[in-house]
Amino acid sequence: MKKRMLLTTVFYIGLTLLAIIPDTFAKEEKEEGKKEVVKLDAVVVTATRTEEKVEDIPIRVQVITEEEIKESGSMTVGDIIGKQVTGHYHRYQGMLQPVGMRGFQTETHGDDIKGEVLILMDGHRIGTGNMAKLLPDMIERIEIIKGPASALYGAAAMGGVINVITKKGIDKIKSTLKQEGGSFGYNKTSVSSGGGVNDWFGYQIAASYEATDDIDTKDYGKIFNSNERHKYIGGNLLFYPGGDQEIRVGFDYTDLMGHYASWADTGTYTTYDPNDASYADKSRGHADIEYNTLFMEGKLSWKALGYYLWDSNKWYSGDPTLEAVEDDATMYEDETFGMDQQFTLQISPNNKMVLGGTYESLSKESEGLRNGEPKRNITPAMEYKTTSFYGQDALDFLNGRLNLVLGARYDKFELTTIRPKDDLYLSFNELTRDFDHISPRAGIVYKFNDFLRVRGNIGQAFKSPSAFQLTAEYEYTSGSRERRYLGNPDLEPETSITYETGFDFDSELVKFGATYFLTDYKDKIVTASESIEYDEKEWSTWENLGKAEMQGIELSTTWNIGNTFKMPFSLIFSSNIAFNIKYKDEIENKDLTNISDYEVKSNLDFKYQKAAVSLSHVWIGPEQNTSSGELVEKKAFNFFDMTLGYELSESLSFNAGAYNLTNKGYEWVGGYPMAKRNFKAGLTWSF
Repeated sequence: MKKRMLLTTVFYIGLTLLAIIPDTFAKEEKEEGKKEVVKLDAVVVTATRTEEKVEDIPIRVQVITEEEIKESGSMTVGDIIGKQVTGHYHRYQGMLQPVGMRGFQTETHGDDIKGEVLILMDGHRIGTGNMAKLLPDMIERIEIIKGPASALYGAAAMGGVINVITKKGIDKIKSTLKQEGGSFGYNKTSVSSGGGVNDWFGYQIAASYEATDDIDTKDYGKIFNSNERHKYIGGNLLFYPGGDQEIRVGFDYTDLMGHYASWADTGTYTTYDPNDASYADKSRGHADIEYNTLFMEGKLSWKALGYYLWDSNKWYSGDPTLEAVEDDATMYEDETFGMDQQFTLQISPNNKMVLGGTYESLSKESEGLRNGEPKRNITPAMEYKTTSFYGQDALDFLNGRLNLVLGARYDKFELTTIRPKDDLYLSFNELTRDFDHISPRAGIVYKFNDFLRVRGNIGQAFKSPSAFQLTAEYEYTSGSRERRYLGNPDLEPETSITYETGFDFDSELVKFGATYFLTDYKDKIVTASESIEYDEKEWSTWENLGKAEMQGIELSTTWNIGNTFKMPFSLIFSSNIAFNIKYKDEIENKDLTNISDYEVKSNLDFKYQKAAVSLSHVWIGPEQNTSSGELVEKKAFNFFDMTLGYELSESLSFNAGAYNLTNKGYEWVGGYPMAKRNFKAGLTWSF
């Protein structure tokens, strides 16, 4: 295994050197001919909460473009992340897709307040960590920052932040109608339209219906009860009242329904149950309004943002022969109201300051059914209220060659457990507690020239204790046993400190970046090994006892092969690689679960005149998984996808894709095999 990892590293370094050599000669030729090399500065917003050139940011930012999203052929943002971003990706049937980065991940069932990686849309929380709920129809690009981001975004941003940025409709009005079909009864119909109507109004809107039947796998045959259905509508309305003012009103709604398969033989795991009828009904939506304006001849900008988030999760299971599947259910629904005020002040050409504050109120309701009657859910209803203030200063020295970023955020939480409407507890005491936390960060960039820079960053991040862990005080019966849970008012937030350093080489023909990180993860909240005595009874509780250390190396490269060898077509190779050197639970002295030894995610993109072909390869190393309560090693796997597009005319284009091209049997999660080789094809009419 180490030999394979070494060969992979040598291969990609070799590709980079092969690309750098001709690029060096190309620059020399231009110098001799006295032709100026013009570099366009890429601009991102997630890393600093304001538009900033990538070269001035002390961390590496990965951007997945609209074109890359289109070429991936992915049904959800989760699948896009799985093919493009190194980190952990879980893909279950039943539309459940948590994602991870640097040893942290979103909460398994999508509860973003409990996650360790934060998902945003247009800069605000989206209310879920389940990437199956985010569809690509309205996405302009996805910005990914890895490592601690609590100094700007607060709780849950320990492993990083994924910011989904939607299309705004600012160009010429264009509408599209697309129809696709494929293997396993796949079909998708989508429509979109957007653009600038006049000087004061623009819009972008999209809607789609997507469905697939039960899938077939290479090793297990048909996965009964794996069908899905996705409905989506979303859009942005833009208003320009004048005087450097802009108002954006955004919305989206996703309705998902999918079954989740069950093994017929839980002892041998070889076939699925054709009679199982369990399914999930999941939906989410949001509405937001954003106001931007400028003062002081553009030196001061003000952004005001208000948003409403709604996230619903329902799981149904029952006996289909009795037509009573809906009689057994577990249901959770979250609602969030949030406000964000941000000021960006360009104090001088070399000093930009960002100051802001947020307020959020989240409420969680829970409900359950057993045999059609109310049942007690494992997790009761809860409420979170957060008030935060953040500040960041970006300083440039030495004519912009040296960049320094300093920032911090203060968060104050108020958490409450709420007595459920259907009171099925032996006792339940509603409690409210609060805590606060400060998260600092500092980063530095030094640019040797237009092509080479080095960078370093240190930051702290945290995850809030849940209301359940902090304020619980209730008891109930489970069979013949009484269970009692008592929150620990002395719990501290889980925290991490990450140190990272790296360099980036960025030329016309090749881009290469390398990052080393070390994360000290402490105060992890775990169930106390022994119960405690309270009110003359024994209660389960939680303590800050967990501790872990993660170290890794991340590499990224993009090589414009076509331009390097002056080919008459475009041929670009890109790859993101991660080697997880250490990911150890220091209390239990064992490897952390769901972290692979290495990951390689690569693309080869070919374009010639009206044709485009994209070949992607995903290679995931072995990792520790928990199966049936036991720790097992999941083997390494890899697969290829290929997509192609062709412009039939000015208004009509054709697309097709072959997925799992080499027909591999593989699983992102143990016990959840992915589909065998399958195909899609479609037509798009633009007008």
